[in-house]
Amino acid sequence: MEQPALRGHEKGRWSRRLERFIFFGLLLLTVLVLRNPDVRSAWRAGLLLLGVLSFTCWLMWKPTLWKDIVPQVHRLALAGMAFVAIVVVASLAGPTVEVAPEQFFLGFLLPVLIPWLIFRHVRDRERWDWLMAVFAVASLILVFRNLAQYVQEWLALGKLSSDVHLHRRFAVNLVFGLPFLLWVAVGSRHRWLAATGWLLAIVSLVMIVATGARGAWLGAFVVIMIYLLFLRSRRLFAASAAGLAIALIAGLTVIPPELVVNKIQQGMDTSNRTAGTWGPAIEMIRDRPLLGYGLGDDVFHQEFNRRVVTAEHWTIRQSLGPHSFFLALGFAAGLPALLVLLLLLWLAVWPMGRRVPTHLAAGGVARSFGLSGVALLAAVSGAYVVIGNVENLNWNLFGFWLGMSMVWLQLDAGSSFPDPGN
Repeated sequence: MEQPALRGHEKGRWSRRLERFIFFGLLLLTVLVLRNPDVRSAWRAGLLLLGVLSFTCWLMWKPTLWKDIVPQVHRLALAGMAFVAIVVVASLAGPTVEVAPEQFFLGFLLPVLIPWLIFRHVRDRERWDWLMAVFAVASLILVFRNLAQYVQEWLALGKLSSDVHLHRRFAVNLVFGLPFLLWVAVGSRHRWLAATGWLLAIVSLVMIVATGARGAWLGAFVVIMIYLLFLRSRRLFAASAAGLAIALIAGLTVIPPELVVNKIQQGMDTSNRTAGTWGPAIEMIRDRPLLGYGLGDDVFHQEFNRRVVTAEHWTIRQSLGPHSFFLALGFAAGLPALLVLLLLLWLAVWPMGRRVPTHLAAGGVARSFGLSGVALLAAVSGAYVVIGNVENLNWNLFGFWLGMSMVWLQLDAGSSFPDPGN
């Protein structure tokens, strides 16, 4: 009788060790994916390893059952699986595997592991707070990494570089990370930590302005507006106004005019997009609205360059891509995939937006949890809803947002998963 009990105890001990290893590995991946706009092969290998270990742990030790998941997350998970299935079918039916295999397997299918890992291993409020804190740390590291590049430019040139391409690649991650810095600034109980959060948020705003990416400017503004909408705090309004003023003054006086002043003078001219990127993408989607052409930038370039010979009204004669996250998806997998993606966003954003005010009004720990919901809403709105309309984005940060939204809704319902080792 003692041997089975001993074996069960040993099994539980090893399962807890493996589960903790996966969780802390996930935290490390979180830091790496946000701090580095260019995801490296080591990050992908780590994600694959954690995914394999997680599935093994799930199959061997007390798997989470469908009945353990709350209805809101049921709907979100089903929509997510339907979305992935549509994109996979469209890609296999098109030339994706031959033309853009890396983007399909590593850029789309591999990030599907991210929401699984988050939902499976961030099972309670304690781990949720860990993940939020790590996202804030990752945003801090991203700011310092970008700052280090400015220092290198200053030492080499004696001034800030006017090359718009040097920092533009940081824009999306800076906007996605800004809500987590605001989460620290608004929600911290320690004055020094709140002050640090505000300082970093303002520095991040200045850096977003310095990217010269007008979509990122609008995205950062939307992030701040979402915080103001939910919190309705005079102090937050004053601090946000001061931060925006500092960013604007820096943009007009310190940052090279090619990155800010010239961009402002250009206004929101979209002529090249409507007739050179968006317009052609819409025309191609219209020709194959149900299945699309397959996932991948090279698939788009190939189809664009084939058609441009006879499309004299297209102002750009060599493909630059669709310049839209949503149009890229519509081209890749048709209108069904685009509609399911919008449904996915709605199924997460609507219930979260309805529940956040209740947590904010409760105060204490509940308020902190509510603020994390505001951060999630702001992150997806600023990065994907706003910038996604004018740029083609990758799926990594979307995977983090989706997984975190599923956990938030699960915890909001007062439900957490048992420790697999118990």
